[in-house]
Amino acid sequence: STMLGLVNDLLDAAKIEAGKFQIIKITGDLGTIIKDRVVFFQQMAEPKQISIASEATTAPLEAEFDRDRMTQVFNNLLSNAIKFTAVGGKITIDAYKISQASEIKWRFSPPNNPPALSSQPNILISISDTGLGIPKEKISDLFSKFKQLGKNAEGMKGTGLGLVIAKGIIESHGGTIFVESEVNSGTTFHFTLPLTTSS
Repeated sequence: STMLGLVNDLLDAAKIEAGKFQIIKITGDLGTIIKDRVVFFQQMAEPKQISIASEATTAPLEAEFDRDRMTQVFNNLLSNAIKFTAVGGKITIDAYKISQASEIKWRFSPPNNPPALSSQPNILISISDTGLGIPKEKISDLFSKFKQLGKNAEGMKGTGLGLVIAKGIIESHGGTIFVESEVNSGTTFHFTLPLTTSS
């Protein structure tokens, strides 16, 4: 993470906190961003022999979103997944339409309190890794400022703001983000975006 990246993260986090975070939404197919990010991150994942597979539906995932900001969400979540996944691991991106929490394909045991989803249909995106996993007691801190989960094997550290920013971006879009994880089995970040309903 460069100095510039660090400064931008701090600025973004401050704007989110102040409620001055600007997003410019246009209608588009979220699937195009997913395809693009898979190609981009496959190169980053190659040295660790991590495979990145997309199981996103091929049907258009029409939503209103800020293209640059949504790209930033994928960048933050995928770079984390690569960082915390051991050599030879696997990252999977899943995306499909849902209308309620019961339609989420939970990877581990579903949570006792499923997330509150908006009443309109959503696109659900899930990014799963086969990485270190997150201890239960640390999950609640994940989206708080400056919490680091400790160094990973290579001693890489970020600003600890990537998830704070991802959450801010998703919530500005009317979506929600949540996580399930099991130590030594991996982590899945799920997030939703309201579906563009054709009137």
